[in-house]
Amino acid sequence: MKTCTKCNIEKSLDDFNNHPDGPMGKDTQCKKCKAEYAREYRKKNPEKVKANNIKFRDLYMEETGGYAVYCLPVENYVGFTNSIRRRMNDHRKKGKDISGFHIIKTFDCPIQAHLFETMFHLAGYGGFQHKY
Repeated sequence: MKTCTKCNIEKSLDDFNNHPDGPMGKDTQCKKCKAEYAREYRKKNPEKVKANNIKFRDLYMEETGGYAVYCLPVENYVGFTNSIRRRMNDHRKKGKDISGFHIIKTFDCPIQAHLFETMFHLAGYGGFQHKY
């Protein structure tokens, strides 16, 4: 059990995000209080949030050279993204094995990346598909 420094309610450790430098390896505020703070910050500072989103989008675009088509060989999965680091974190959180992942090709245009990815799906690789 741990007490949130914001709401002063004692809660389970599962109610706190992991934080390597925090006491007990957890954040000092509970997830609910952190989410409330973030929601209020976004409401009060929309221009700062937008500028920050653009900055990081551009940073990730530089990392990949645009839109990356990537492969998770263990999962027999192909996808595309403009933020490879974020996408790998998403896959890891969902339980996918990202070991051995590699970027197959990068594109400036998302449509070209999507068409290239679709060729792999037609060849039998899994990946995101719209369900109509």
